[in-house]
Amino acid sequence: MPTNIAAVVRGLESQISPADLHPTEKQSDFPHITVLYGLQTDDPGPVREIMENIGPVKASITGIEVFRPEDKAHDVLVMTVDSPDLCALHEGLCGLPHANTFPVYRPHCTIAYLLPGKGDAYRTMVSGLEGNVITFDTLVFSNQKEQKSFIPLTPLLNMDDVYKTVKALRIKQ
Repeated sequence: MPTNIAAVVRGLESQISPADLHPTEKQSDFPHITVLYGLQTDDPGPVREIMENIGPVKASITGIEVFRPEDKAHDVLVMTVDSPDLCALHEGLCGLPHANTFPVYRPHCTIAYLLPGKGDAYRTMVSGLEGNVITFDTLVFSNQKEQKSFIPLTPLLNMDDVYKTVKALRIKQ
């Protein structure tokens, strides 16, 4: 995530009362938008191969929302994101072995994990980024040991070609 956007996320988190933060669920020190959770490899090679020649992706910040995971005892305050590009990358990576427990991909950037029921108080926060388009030129692969590999997104293919490729892969399955 570009450093200026990451600074906004950290600024939003700093506006939350420490008494409302969940005591054990901690926000990442590395603000990000997850493309696919639960990849079952420590090797960035397969991800690098899929990302080869795909480049920069765009995303629009649409607002702030609260997720309430059914199986967790916390609220999740997020910056919501609209991005057909990220959705296409997600679908492309779904061909790799993974244990994703989220049935629907909803691009977002987590601001904070809150105590149950505390999220509603922050739903009206404004990031100042709403409507802005962010361009990402790097994908960060984090393995199960939380080691990071930076994968450049190079503009050799445009995203229309990616959509066609993903659609073709779905037809073959």
